[in-house]
Amino acid sequence: MGRIGQVLEFIRATAKSAKIPRVKIDLGGGDNRMADIFQSPVDSQPLESDEVVVVPGPRSGSYIAVGFNDPKNEGIAEKGEYRIYSRDASGAIIAGIHLKMDGGIDFFNNFGGIELLPNGSVDINGVVIDASGNIEGVGDLEASGDIDTTGTVIGLTDVEAGVLGVSGATHVHGGVTSGGASTGIPV
Repeated sequence: MGRIGQVLEFIRATAKSAKIPRVKIDLGGGDNRMADIFQSPVDSQPLESDEVVVVPGPRSGSYIAVGFNDPKNEGIAEKGEYRIYSRDASGAIIAGIHLKMDGGIDFFNNFGGIELLPNGSVDINGVVIDASGNIEGVGDLEASGDIDTTGTVIGLTDVEAGVLGVSGATHVHGGVTSGGASTGIPV
């Protein structure tokens, strides 16, 4: 038989090296108790090392599993947050989604991540696209098609044009009639 109570406090505990989320609950009338939390992901199979909570089933001697707990990985979600993750056969976390209290959302796996920041910007492995569509990053940009812009293309060190790699920084035109000086600006 189950009971419903009010959560008073959330605690991350360790017992015999197992990470156990716990809550202090009020069952009514000052009957305060500690209870282990068992939460089930939406579509998930537990690992053999997971803990399970069962309640008596409808038939004599039967049980219903109502939740599973990952005893290996310590939780990191703060109050009001929600985090789901997948694990490999050894129980190591390999991918997940973390809904944060500040409005941010992290999507991650062992090789990288995407973070939707509270201000609407998106950070994809260090490349940030702000809410207005501006892109900032430190890697190379490659395109197999045309790059069209209504703005200016600015190279802080150089801009190369064409397959011959003509440098805008060192390409000069000599014999200019205005005094014979060389200039990088075509006439």
